[in-house]
Amino acid sequence: MSDELKEVKKTKKDRYVSKTQFESLEKSVSDLVTLVNEVLSKKETPAQTVTHTVETTTLPNYTTTASTDDGAPQPDDKMPIPPKWRTVVDEVLGQDFGISVSYPDSGSGFKFTIMVPREKSNASSSHWDMYKHDNRTIALDSSQGIDGIKRWCEKIKKNLEVAKQ
Repeated sequence: MSDELKEVKKTKKDRYVSKTQFESLEKSVSDLVTLVNEVLSKKETPAQTVTHTVETTTLPNYTTTASTDDGAPQPDDKMPIPPKWRTVVDEVLGQDFGISVSYPDSGSGFKFTIMVPREKSNASSSHWDMYKHDNRTIALDSSQGIDGIKRWCEKIKKNLEVAKQ
């Protein structure tokens, strides 16, 4: 017999298992499945309770909601405010002014909104009756950054010095 034919017979022989080998493997797998099922049935899952604590900050005479004007939830483009931006607003306008930033899906800029409290607003009462807030929004390019925010705050401060209409 040639060497190649011996090699083929040897590989065919190695591919198959005997009946006793198969039964032994089957018993081992069966024992393993039984053991896993026992462990899973004995394992008790403790009742987990989760409590959430939410901190809210209320501005004087100014309320904010987690929804848009039509009652829909806020979009996911709302982002945390960088502390330096908050500091600029506090220094120029005061701590009772709210701020918000949103990033559009495309472009390199962002929308920055200052929420003017009612007692400091120079918007007319009809504006407050209709819109329920006095928001001052500007679209800024990312390159303007904190300088653009400071200029916007200064413009708002100058505008608020004008008498109510």
